[in-house]
Amino acid sequence: MNRLMFIRRANNGVLEKEPYATFIKKFDKLGSSILNKKIKWKIASKKGKDEEDSGFPLQNYYCERFDAEFEYYLVFDEEQIQNQKFVIIHTLSYKFDGDGDEFRDIMMYTIADLNKRSGQLYMSKLVKDCIIHATVDGKDRVNITYTVFCDRDDAKEVSLQLLSNDVALFARTF
Repeated sequence: MNRLMFIRRANNGVLEKEPYATFIKKFDKLGSSILNKKIKWKIASKKGKDEEDSGFPLQNYYCERFDAEFEYYLVFDEEQIQNQKFVIIHTLSYKFDGDGDEFRDIMMYTIADLNKRSGQLYMSKLVKDCIIHATVDGKDRVNITYTVFCDRDDAKEVSLQLLSNDVALFARTF
């Protein structure tokens, strides 16, 4: 017996939604030389007028003031100084309600789990290596930093994958 399945296209227009649209606009403004450049912006934590178009509706009950940052560099290989590697350093940071011990514990467990999984995140064959490091600054600011090695020509696509990972990370509420 043959089965007929209908699949809804999940990526239909996704790059026109937030936060992708803002990132693409800022990345394209960098021009052909992205080395030693930085993209930084605040991601709104409230839903827009049309929830379908918001793309990245963040739950701001516990978390707020989301910041995204991408930096692009060439670094030297420690074993062979003449070898340079292209690296993207992406940080997503947000403020959380640090007054409640229960939620602070949840954030600390989340950070510990992210750090344990560093080196275990597969993104695509475009990524040669990915290191995750998560911290809490002071009492209430989380920073999740990805250090990603890839080819310079793949920087935009890999950055979009990192941003997609951010969206997935906050797809659930706490």
